[in-house]
Amino acid sequence: MLRNSPVLHVAARRAPWLAPVLLGACFSYQPVRLATVPERADVRLTLTPEGGRVLADAAGMRLAALTGLVERMEGDSAVMVRPVTVVTEQGDELPWRQGLLAIPSRAVARTEQRVMDKKRSRGVAVGIAAAFTGMVVYALRSIGRGGGATVQPGPGAPE
Repeated sequence: MLRNSPVLHVAARRAPWLAPVLLGACFSYQPVRLATVPERADVRLTLTPEGGRVLADAAGMRLAALTGLVERMEGDSAVMVRPVTVVTEQGDELPWRQGLLAIPSRAVARTEQRVMDKKRSRGVAVGIAAAFTGMVVYALRSIGRGGGATVQPGPGAPE
C-alpha cells in the first residue's frame, strides 16, 4: 500500500519544513509610492542616508532599510511602521524587537510592497504537482516489484 511507502514517509516528514520556503517564493516586492500604501501592508523601505541619521536616535542605530507592516500614514509627513527586520548601514540584517517606528516621508528613498507574484506561484504549483506525481509513480512501481505491503486474506476468505 502507499501508506507503507518510504518515499511518501520522507516526503511527509519534510513537507512542513518546505511549505514556508515554497509559499515565500510566491511573493515579491513591487515598487510603489509611499502615499499609496494601505494600512497593514507588508513593505520594504529603503532609507536615504539622511533618513538613516534622522532615525538613529529612535532606532538606536543607523538604518539603511527595513521590512515590516504599515500601521498607519501620518498624512503626507510620516508613516508608522511595525518593523520585522532592519538593515544597518553596515549591511547587517537584524530582527526588530522594539515597537512602532515613526518614519518621516522624506527619509524614505524607495518603497516596495510585498504582493502575490502570479508567475512565481504558477511555477511553484507546477513544481509541487511534478514532485507529487513523481513520488506516486515511484511508490506504485515499488509496490509492483513487491516493495509494498502484502494484503492478508481475512477470516472466511477463500484460499
